[in-house]
Amino acid sequence: MDDAKTTEKLGNGEMPPSKVHEQFRRNRIFVLLSSEFMPTEDILPTYYARQGVEQFIDVGKNYANMVSARVHSTETFNGLMLATFIASTVVQSLMNDLKGTDMSPKAMFMSLRNQKCKVYDDVVLRDKSAASISKVYRHFGLDPAFVIPLHNSNR
Repeated sequence: MDDAKTTEKLGNGEMPPSKVHEQFRRNRIFVLLSSEFMPTEDILPTYYARQGVEQFIDVGKNYANMVSARVHSTETFNGLMLATFIASTVVQSLMNDLKGTDMSPKAMFMSLRNQKCKVYDDVVLRDKSAASISKVYRHFGLDPAFVIPLHNSNR
C-alpha cells in the first residue's frame, strides 16, 4: 500500500490506527509527531538536537548527580544547558580516558574529594593521601608529590 494513501485513509478515518501501525511497521516507516508545526526539513535536525540534550541531561543525572532544573527564564535555562553540556563533555572525556582501567569518573571524583593540602605563604603542599588518589594522579601523568609555589605580590 502506498504511504500517502495509508496516511490519507488514517486522516479520513477509513483505516483504524492499528492497521496503519501495521502498514508502517511492515514498510519500516518511522514517524515523528509534533504538536508544533515545523517545516519538513527541520524535523530530523530538531529531533536529533532534542535527543542530544536528553543524553546530556541523562549523563548529568547519572554520573554527575545533577539535580532537577527549576528555571524561571530562558537565560537561566540556557546557562544550565551550557553548564550541563560542559560537565557532560568532561565526564564523557573522562569515561573514554578511563576505559580499560578499574576506575570510573564517579569513583575518581569520590576519591579526589578527600584530597587535602596545606597552604603556606609561599607554597601549597599536598597532604599524603590514599593510594587511590595517587593512582588517579599517575594515570593522568601528574606527580603525586606535587608542590605549588605561590608568588605573593604583597611581599
